[in-house]
Formats: sequence, structure tokens, C-alpha cells
Amino acid sequence: MLEENQVHKYWEQRATKQGVRTVGFDNRSLDFQSRLHKQRMKFIFPHCPQSLRTLDFGCGTGNFASCFESYLGVDISETLLTFAKTAYPEKDFILLRQPIPSEKAVFLFRPELFFSTTVLQHNSDDLVRKIFKSVAKIRQDIIFSIYENCQVIAKHVKGREPEEYLALLGESFKILSPYSFSHYVHGEKHALTIVRTKSL
Repeated sequence: MLEENQVHKYWEQRATKQGVRTVGFDNRSLDFQSRLHKQRMKFIFPHCPQSLRTLDFGCGTGNFASCFESYLGVDISETLLTFAKTAYPEKDFILLRQPIPSEKAVFLFRPELFFSTTVLQHNSDDLVRKIFKSVAKIRQDIIFSIYENCQVIAKHVKGREPEEYLALLGESFKILSPYSFSHYVHGEKHALTIVRTKSL
């Protein structure tokens, strides 16, 4: 998994080399990526609200931008955001200076939903804590929608179960009504965790 000082370099190098295929299984075709994206959408959106002010953390190429009424995508990769802005010019995107959503524009947006898909699994536990702690500074109740691979084991990825994300969230928020749902993608368990939180 990636530490805070590794995130920008990793994603810029990957995006420069692989372009729009960076997000997801980067060694597969765009047609495969599209089918995978539709599969994820079909799984996620029966459970995830779409009408709230949504912060898409690690939005990449903006694949989920059109799914939300009020949307702000944030990412640390300039290359990926270029793709996102071209594909969804009507949506708002912000480049993060660091892999933590601490920009003033994020706070002014006052997100009601923190949405992230297969992003947090690339980050160390310590960095995920910092991300949640930064979001907590907004000082309002927020719903988290976190979709991650539970089982992947790789140098740059750490699979986590929903309970692990709840424990990390619980360090910065009061946890209310958590729910989790799982399915299998390419033989690996993926879980969607929906959590209502209250500002401490």
C-alpha cells in the first residue's frame, strides 16, 4: 500500500503510462473497463444516495460524475483530472495538493456524502486515518459510501473488510447505522460500506 509521500508519484506515473485505462484493471481493454464499471454501478446505487452534495474522493477519470446531482470530484493526479474534465465539462473537479482533502473549496462545498470506490485500498492505515480526520474538520454529519476490494494482496494495495473501515472512521466520527453489502468480482470479495456518521 502507499504512504502519503508516495501517492502522487505513483498515480501520475501510472496515468502517464496507461491513460484512461489507469482506473480499475489497468492491463485490460477499455471495453472490459466499461463492463466492470456498469457492474459496479448496478451493485452500488441501490444502496448509495445520489441526491446529496457528493465528494468523490479519488475520482480519477470521473467515471461516477454523472451519477450525482451535486458533485465535486477530487484527485491528486493532474493527468486523470484532465480526462475527467474533458469527459464531464459540466461537473466540478479539484486537484489535491496532497492525498488528503484539505483544500478550502472542499470545505466550502460542505459535502453530505463522501463517495470512494477502490481508492482507499491503495493507502496505508495511517493515511486513511488522516483522510477521515481531514473530512471530520468540515464539522457536519456525513454519509460515507466506501467500495473496496476486501481480499486483494499486493505491494500497492491492502484489502480491508468493512469492519476495518468502521474502526478507522470511528476515530474521527460517531458511527450511526452502518451497513455493508458484498459481491465477488473476478473471484475476489468486494464490499460496499454505507455509514451515517455524526460529527464529534
